[in-house]
Amino acid sequence: MEWTAPLPAVYEPFMGRLRAAEHAGDLPAAVVLADQLEQALEGAYGPLHPYTVNVLTLRAAITARQGVDWFDTVELLTRTALRRDEAGAQPVSETVRAARNAHAAWKRLSLEDPEGAMELCESVVKMLTHFGEERRTQDILKWVEQTRMGSR
Repeated sequence: MEWTAPLPAVYEPFMGRLRAAEHAGDLPAAVVLADQLEQALEGAYGPLHPYTVNVLTLRAAITARQGVDWFDTVELLTRTALRRDEAGAQPVSETVRAARNAHAAWKRLSLEDPEGAMELCESVVKMLTHFGEERRTQDILKWVEQTRMGSR
C-alpha cells in the first residue's frame, strides 16, 4: 500500500468537507470531521493502515494548530508519532515532526498547566527517547527536576 495513495472514492466527499472547513479556518469543525473520518477508516481498514494513519496525522496537525487544549494535543501528538512509527508510515519526517510537535505542545502545557505537564511528562519522555530526541528529552527532565525542587 502506497502511503501517498488517495483515499477510496467513497471517502472523498468526507475529505472534501474536512478540507473546506480547514481552509475556511473552522478548525474545530475540521478536527471533528477528521476524527469521524479516522474512525470510519479504522473500522474499515484497521488502525495501522496508511489511510487511517494519514488521517490521524492530519487530525493531530489541525488540533495542534487550534492551540486550545494542550493536554489533549500532547496526548494526540504522542499517540500519532508512535502509531506512525508502528505502522512504518512514510515519510519518516512526518513521524519526527509529530514527535517534535508533541514536545512543543508539552512546553506550552508546562506554562499553562504545570500539573498536566507533570502528568504527561513520562509518556512524552518515553516517546522522545524512542525517537532519539535527546535534547528534547533532557529539556523535559530538566523542567521536572526544577519543578520538583521549586515545590520543596
